[in-house]
Amino acid sequence: MMLTEMNLCFDEELLKVLGPEETIFVNICVEGHYTGDSSTNYMYEFYNSDAYLKLLDYYMHEMPYEVAKGRTGVPDYWIMSKLRERQLSTC
Repeated sequence: MMLTEMNLCFDEELLKVLGPEETIFVNICVEGHYTGDSSTNYMYEFYNSDAYLKLLDYYMHEMPYEVAKGRTGVPDYWIMSKLRERQLSTC
């Protein structure tokens, strides 16, 4: 499955955190992860990016402590879920 259309919808607050290329990259990761595109491991690509580190810093105050420590959840999945929620509520 190839992504042919992308909805670049993030609120102004996140656009201040990520640069233009990072915004596009994160959108590709969110869309690919949630549409079930198995041609790329989007979580791996996201986890190994500077955008992930910026978003981890941005969401650290909001992320549950146990998730941030990896005890009850995985921080990258938590961030991806949060990005999906924001994307759906913004668009």
